[in-house]
Amino acid sequence: MYKIILWILKTFKYWLINFILIITAIVAFVWIKTAINNIVENEQRTAVIENKLTELKNEKGGFEKSIANQQKKILAIRANIQDSKKIITKHSLSVQMIDLKIEAIKDEYTIKDLIPGTNAYLKLTTLKTTKKTTENIISRQRELQNKYREWAINSPEAKAIKKLRKQITSLENSINGEQKNLATNKKEIADDVVAKLHHKYGEQFQSALLILLGTILSPVLIRFFLYYILAAGAGRCRPITLLKDSAAITDFSESQETLEITLDDQEELLINPEYLQSSNMNFSCKTQYFLNKKFFITCIVANLFTLTRIRDTTKTPISISSTKNPFIKTATATLPKGSAMICHPRSLIGVIKKQSDNVVISRHWRILYLHSWCTLQFRYLAFHGECTLIFKGCRGVKIKKATDGTLIGQSSTLAFSANALYSNKRCETFISYFTGKDDLFNDCIAGSESHYVQEEIASDGNGSGVKSKGLEGFVDACLKVFGM
Repeated sequence: MYKIILWILKTFKYWLINFILIITAIVAFVWIKTAINNIVENEQRTAVIENKLTELKNEKGGFEKSIANQQKKILAIRANIQDSKKIITKHSLSVQMIDLKIEAIKDEYTIKDLIPGTNAYLKLTTLKTTKKTTENIISRQRELQNKYREWAINSPEAKAIKKLRKQITSLENSINGEQKNLATNKKEIADDVVAKLHHKYGEQFQSALLILLGTILSPVLIRFFLYYILAAGAGRCRPITLLKDSAAITDFSESQETLEITLDDQEELLINPEYLQSSNMNFSCKTQYFLNKKFFITCIVANLFTLTRIRDTTKTPISISSTKNPFIKTATATLPKGSAMICHPRSLIGVIKKQSDNVVISRHWRILYLHSWCTLQFRYLAFHGECTLIFKGCRGVKIKKATDGTLIGQSSTLAFSANALYSNKRCETFISYFTGKDDLFNDCIAGSESHYVQEEIASDGNGSGVKSKGLEGFVDACLKVFGM
């Protein structure tokens, strides 16, 4: 079980990492978005509470104004009651003074002097009349005072004041409750970290999350677009045919660690000195500075300069093998007159040709083809016969006849016949491309008389421009544009 888990992790490492990052980003985004929505709802609820609190305070103020208006009438009634009290007090004092005067008259005069018609009797009668009138005034004022008090207690204004005071008490309770809710909401917002970030950064925070999520998802979406739209469309486009009338190659050899070559009297070998394992002292050896002077830049880039030119009349075999890399094997492909092969120059280490002939190379631009834009290779270099091309490859070189649509990994393609139908097809499965196990495009070689040259294992420096990274990858991509 442990080994199975390790195999799964190793096989789907890239996919699992992307999947985990995507799920994590989505969960984080949803969580933060929910938290922000809760904060916004809390703030809206706080605003509603504040508005309601303001309305309650305004309503309370209106009730207090109504009470003040009603109390003005009550205060007027109370002022009348106070005036009545003053009148009663004043007349009560008058009654007391009259009683004192009556007692004084009774003490001053005898009974005989108080008979009707006498002056004393007239004074006493006048005082008693005045006293009775004053007592009547006091009685009426007390009755009026009782009426005022009863009206003040049972009047509509008094009842309205009681009702308004009850409403004010209820509003004060509501205001206290809303203030508590408001304080709780503000405390929740103040204590929430997400709320602080939301208030501090606002919409920038959400934009940053969207950018992060887009950064994580964009490679996946780009791969979906490239595989299911771009690559699928490119696979339906017409193939590239560089030299339709080119003849087929006549002979090719199996790849070997050491290649034995025998030259005719009219032939010569142009070989990279690093691959010349052994020769003969009787050979005529000179230096050829470029494989083809017209393409001197291509020769410098492909390490096809300062070549050793060998001529031999003794039929002695020449050993061709890498003297620096033990994994390099070599193979030959013979091009008859009228035939040509499209090659990556860096896959060549030498050429066998007639002494009187030059190595013929032609350039072919294909800019208006979608295949060229997909592979970023716009120039193709054709090597023309009559000659024999010597190829190098890591772990070996395969030269085979193309069937009806042979698919080859782009990074391992070294050459193909100039009369072949060349196109790009997307790799077999999306998951292999998505997990980085396969390139997006495979080279498709078709044609009944066409051949292709393939490296067993794609090595660095073959001009693919795919596997290399950094500055080296950039340089390889630029060179690939020019078919180098």
